Amino acid sequence: MDPEPPSPGSAKDADLAGWLRVGLSDWDSEESADETVPDASLPDDLLDLRRYRFHEKIGEGGFGEVWAAEQIDPVRREVALKILKPGMDTRQVIRRFNQERQTLAIMDHPGIAAIYDGGSTSAGRPYFVMERVDGLPLSTFCDEHSLSIRARLELFLRICQTVHYAHQKGVLHRDLKPSNILVSEVDGHPVAKVIDFGIAKIIGGDLDATADPFMRTREGWILGTPAYICPEQVMLGCIDLDTRADIYSLGVMLYELLTGRTPLFEAGTTSMPMDEWAHRIRNVEAKCPSALAAVASPEIVTARNAANASSLARQIRGDLDWITLKALEKDREKRYDSAAALAEDLRRHLADEPVSAARPSTLQVAWKFAKRRRALVGATAASLLILIAAAIFSTAAFLRESRMRTLAEAARQEAQRHEQEVARQRDLAMTSANEARVQEQRATKTLEYLDTLLARAASFAARGANAEALRLALDDVTLTIPHFTEDPMLRETILGRTAVIYRSIGHEESAIPLVKAQLEIAQAKYG
Repeated sequence: MDPEPPSPGSAKDADLAGWLRVGLSDWDSEESADETVPDASLPDDLLDLRRYRFHEKIGEGGFGEVWAAEQIDPVRREVALKILKPGMDTRQVIRRFNQERQTLAIMDHPGIAAIYDGGSTSAGRPYFVMERVDGLPLSTFCDEHSLSIRARLELFLRICQTVHYAHQKGVLHRDLKPSNILVSEVDGHPVAKVIDFGIAKIIGGDLDATADPFMRTREGWILGTPAYICPEQVMLGCIDLDTRADIYSLGVMLYELLTGRTPLFEAGTTSMPMDEWAHRIRNVEAKCPSALAAVASPEIVTARNAANASSLARQIRGDLDWITLKALEKDREKRYDSAAALAEDLRRHLADEPVSAARPSTLQVAWKFAKRRRALVGATAASLLILIAAAIFSTAAFLRESRMRTLAEAARQEAQRHEQEVARQRDLAMTSANEARVQEQRATKTLEYLDTLLARAASFAARGANAEALRLALDDVTLTIPHFTEDPMLRETILGRTAVIYRSIGHEESAIPLVKAQLEIAQAKYG
């Protein structure tokens, strides 16, 4: 017996945190019933639907059940009739059931089961009649028919195109999984049909998360099948979902077609606590499909018509890795923006053309690793911060010491320059003193010469020589000029002065030798 969901605001809500609503069905949403149900065991209100002859119950979920039947009026054909279970006719459930009926009514596509009829039974249970799809779930069909990777991709590409059609009609499926895609063989070719729009959402429609309690995520209440729902469906529930939620589910199915398992769960999640699988969906990154294919079991390899695991991995490695992982991005902004874009990349791969999906950058890989290993990265980051702090402290100490050494060297060089300047000034002072002594000696000798000259002139004048006496004195004193050879400048000066005196008394002939001697000294000095 299926569990009933808690009514909103009931007193039992606190005790039902672990109760999980998975779409309109349980983990296995459709359980095949092999027994043919006789008319006697049919509910009375189904017997009242005399246009249909019921064969057997072929599926059952949390709120509804599906019967295989034959329509006998006005046309004869095999159909599937979906009807609400007895006792489940609450206002919210009926509203949801009617939306599924309306969702199918607005779509007309060969890849979606068509709706033929609808109404309510005499007991007031709503139902609708749709095309009966006698097929196998997607993954089962592919494995049983040993479809190669290429054949699987060609089939899956058409499924993506069907989902894109639904999106264009404003329909978000929200429960895409292999059991909701039935595949049959028609004229030797696999044909897929998307079924079960029981929790679909008409984008922009009246029925949304704010209006319908069954579309809200409460504690322990999530719509969808855990292995195939996207991270935002876990975090946001049914609020703010868009077509990229279905892209993620398509990515999970593609991963399963390639590797034989879903990216995050090897088996079902029935026995796994809700918080554990929810954490895994939000935070655990999928491995590259080719990495799993490389260690695939012989059964998985054979089902994909490959020679061995290495051959299977080679067929997947590269483009199919990046296409699948792009569809499975945790951040929906990084996924394909439409099912058509995913289909186009698959077409390009099959045609050996470049695909838009690319190998993740080193930065993206590092970021994803950090998100997966937060504790390890946190500890590593703390260690790095300590090392960086130590390095900064050591560097600062080194720079401070280096600066002190630089300042000390600058002070030493400044002191050396000062000492050199003092020595230079001292040398200049000594040179000046020596020069002063030389000048003093010159002046003294000049005075001695003049004193001698005047004394001789006075002596000659006393004897009545007058001007002739001065000439005679000059002739006498001139004889002492050669004694000034140790000081050429003094000798030059005395020669010049004496020549001037000779001229002043009219003895030009006596001045000429002195001027010549003066010129010789000047030429020797200045070149």
